[in-house]
Amino acid sequence: MLGVLLCSFNLYASWKSSPYVEVTQLYPADSGLIFFTTHADTTVSSCEGGKRFYLPLTDKNYNIKASVLIAAYMSKNKIFMTYDSNQPKSCAAVVNRFIVQR
Repeated sequence: MLGVLLCSFNLYASWKSSPYVEVTQLYPADSGLIFFTTHADTTVSSCEGGKRFYLPLTDKNYNIKASVLIAAYMSKNKIFMTYDSNQPKSCAAVVNRFIVQR
């Protein structure tokens, strides 16, 4: 039981969230939707000063996530995003989910 609890804690501990931030640019690519924010995290994103994030085309519910992200960008609503802080550092950090602020 203790082992399950410790594993659950480690999985939970890897999630990191941003504050509510603006999406400043969208960059649609063949592999998914890349976007830039006012939030920087250089521990997971190495491009654009850590402000480059990514929704991979292979993500579950990619179409819904991308549509909502585009709508947030167009309406200038801020987003609160969550991503795995243990993911390998790359040019654009993969975002798992986000909330749009009205």
